[in-house]
Amino acid sequence: MVGPLAVAKPSSPVVLLLSYLAESSSYLFRDGIDVLSYILKLRLALVLCLWKTEVRN
Repeated sequence: MVGPLAVAKPSSPVVLLLSYLAESSSYLFRDGIDVLSYILKLRLALVLCLWKTEVRN
């Protein structure tokens, strides 16, 4: 579940994170704010970005 920005530059963790946050926030406002779910998704996105950065180095 990545946005069009991430498809344009898949190697950039920052772009991945930004597109994920954009999708997450639109999901939140559409279906009502579920803070716990949002925090878990945010943590998952950050862990994935850090892991991709580590793997590249």
